[in-house]
Amino acid sequence: MKTKKKLVWQLFFPYLAVILVALIATTWYATKAMRQFHLAQSRIDLENRAYLAKEQIISLFKLPDKTPLNRYCEEVGRQTSTRLSVILTSGKVIADSYENAAAMENHSDRPEIIAAIAGSVGSAVRYSETLTKTMMYVAIPIDPHGTVEGVLRTSVPLTAVDRSLWSIRVQLVMWGVIMAFLAAGISYWVSKRISAPIRNLRNGAEQFALGNFSTRLPVPESEEIADLTRAMNDMAEHLSRRITTITDQRNKLEAVLSSMLEGVVAL
Repeated sequence: MKTKKKLVWQLFFPYLAVILVALIATTWYATKAMRQFHLAQSRIDLENRAYLAKEQIISLFKLPDKTPLNRYCEEVGRQTSTRLSVILTSGKVIADSYENAAAMENHSDRPEIIAAIAGSVGSAVRYSETLTKTMMYVAIPIDPHGTVEGVLRTSVPLTAVDRSLWSIRVQLVMWGVIMAFLAAGISYWVSKRISAPIRNLRNGAEQFALGNFSTRLPVPESEEIADLTRAMNDMAEHLSRRITTITDQRNKLEAVLSSMLEGVVAL
């Protein structure tokens, strides 16, 4: 025979499951939203750095000797912890703050470069084989005379962003665990609060079955269960009156019969 489960547990686990799902969904959404916010802020910051360096880059861009341009990129990159790259519209890298530009591969297929050559601000997040890190890239067009002649690209590793997000994620998980325990306690309390009146009804029904009609059930706050409780109390009172009446009639009949001297035949 299948074991019956108590109502308190039938209520407790669904309540707890709903709360846990809500907590997990909230944590996931908050983490995702914060990552998007950090990425957007990093993208804006890189774009601002690129525009701040653009004027000096343009002045060095047309020089036949690219050494001053490379030195400027290295200096700015060191001061701002940002990688700067200057790329021609053909995709050739002519200056870079981190690598030897002459040894770098053609960048014409990079999405941020394609967008910048088209005259808009391009951005992308991908893994860099050169730096062996996930990087964020932002590229702006170099257009000294209104025509795009090259691209200035700034980039930073997302290590710092991921580290900050990991710290936030750990804190969210810790608070989530605390909230889960708190939710479990609240769920258990609510379940007990709902099941207690039903348990009282069961105990009262057992007392009525034993003939103890003087027992009165406490009326709970829940309207539905309160109506049922009052109905059971009224039933117990009516039964008590009827049994008292029947008992009195039986006692009177026994008294009459015991006082009679003649015999009585009952058909």
